[in-house]
Amino acid sequence: TGSTLTDLSRSFPVDLSVVKNVTPTTALQGQTVVYTLTVGNSGPASVGKTTVTDSLSAAFTSAIWNCSVAVPGTPTSVTTGCGVPSGTGNISTSASFSVGGSLIYRVTATLSSGFAGTATNVAVASVPAAIFDSNLNNNISTVTSTVAPATNLSIAKDDGTATVVAGGTTNYTVTVSNLG
Repeated sequence: TGSTLTDLSRSFPVDLSVVKNVTPTTALQGQTVVYTLTVGNSGPASVGKTTVTDSLSAAFTSAIWNCSVAVPGTPTSVTTGCGVPSGTGNISTSASFSVGGSLIYRVTATLSSGFAGTATNVAVASVPAAIFDSNLNNNISTVTSTVAPATNLSIAKDDGTATVVAGGTTNYTVTVSNLG
């Protein structure tokens, strides 16, 4: 009757958020660290085809990751789910979130044996261009680890002889090494 229709699906915003943790916060060269990313949508609308990225710095030599549903959220036309359940290296994948849904990404990364200093890691969640995110400030999370030089101490003791006569003497050489 001459009325116009309004697309209400674009009127309801989403609120994606990323919270990231690292264990341990102080690590040694060559050690493994574990990053836990919790990505969620507090609504009030559901959202599909979001992008989740987590790029590792040059401080790391390798990484494996997996994704699982932490909280399925309120049932809607969009189901909370990982675009890809696991992978290696950096995370760059899609995900979908019902209202109140969240995913957990676990990244196990190995530090380079030659890196020392601060390892910074950033995770980002982004919505498709047609969707409005009401709070962009919580779509990024950064954590740092302090990476200390590793030591590899060894000690050896030798007297240079296979036998010693009872009542005799022997001299020992003690060698302490740090192979770094």
